[in-house]
Amino acid sequence: QSSTMSVNFLLVGFLVSVNFAQKIVNIPDAFGMPFPCDWDTCSNATINCPINSDCDISCLTPFACNGATIVWPQNGNGTIQCEGQYACYGVNFPIPPPDEDFALECGPAHHECRKATINCPENANCNISCSGDASCKSATINWPTNGYGSISCPATEACQSISEF
Repeated sequence: QSSTMSVNFLLVGFLVSVNFAQKIVNIPDAFGMPFPCDWDTCSNATINCPINSDCDISCLTPFACNGATIVWPQNGNGTIQCEGQYACYGVNFPIPPPDEDFALECGPAHHECRKATINCPENANCNISCSGDASCKSATINWPTNGYGSISCPATEACQSISEF
């Protein structure tokens, strides 16, 4: 017999629910600030953004969003910041809304977005920054068809073995 543990907690006045058995994180509507992820909360979790609000996620500690699946808003912008070692390692980023700009920061630590699959919006700008050593190494980037894509790779091996489509 298995049991499921769910916890609701207040984070800066907002109710956040986390189901630890399935590692599901539901970010509340109109959160108004980057949602802070750490290893306990978001690693290998499904992170559900609000459907009709902007969604900003901060993965600022080692392994914070490692292996996470992120469900972006249907009607709103989404950004994610990956700044801890292996913070977004292996993350399969969903396809953002086709007409909304997308920005991703991977750095300044090491291996933040290594082996991640990064999907850009179909008709909008996509800006990726890989500022840590090996931060985007072996990542796959699916560029916009009708938008503008840019990537910055100033660090050692930051963009080594990237696959671009």
